[in-house]
Amino acid sequence: MRKGAAANPCNYKTGRRRSSSNTGGQFHPNKGFWGFMWRLVMWTVILESLGNALHQKILENNFIIVRKKDLVWRRTDSERFYAEHKERFFYQRLVEFMSSGPMRAYILAREDAISYWRELMGPTKVFRAWYTSPRTIRALYGLTDTRNTTHGSDSSESAEKEIAFFFPEFSIQHWLETEEPCFRAGHLEYDEERQIHTALKHI
Repeated sequence: MRKGAAANPCNYKTGRRRSSSNTGGQFHPNKGFWGFMWRLVMWTVILESLGNALHQKILENNFIIVRKKDLVWRRTDSERFYAEHKERFFYQRLVEFMSSGPMRAYILAREDAISYWRELMGPTKVFRAWYTSPRTIRALYGLTDTRNTTHGSDSSESAEKEIAFFFPEFSIQHWLETEEPCFRAGHLEYDEERQIHTALKHI
């Protein structure tokens, strides 16, 4: 048990287990906790259709959706997020693209979530993805190396920073103490309206 964590935050009875068909796989908090976002610039109908397809792909690949948020960046937000790339040749193009329309951010969890998601995304270069990983997200939906549909945290450290950037109201420690034990035990369900997984704390 983690220091300071409640003995049974889910308040469930032994032997009674409820879960959704879209619960995802088992995961370890140090391996499976991370954030990512995707960005699309298309007409509203296409945006909604493609967004739904990608959301379904997340569920089909056994990810637990901890949080989800739709948002639009100002240019200053984009500049701040990509500050480490300021001297790179693609910086201005990336900043302009990422602040040109709506995007969706997720916090996902599952065992080895980072490596699984990066494999599902495919290579950064769309042309390479077409030929080497044709069933990945970037091969299926990416347009160019800049407009390649998805971003994924590359380490636990970057995940924590990116989660704080996109979800400043979210506490990783609080989630680990109050919701993660329920998820690990399989006491969760998929909320169709909010499109996230929620812990069943009273069973």
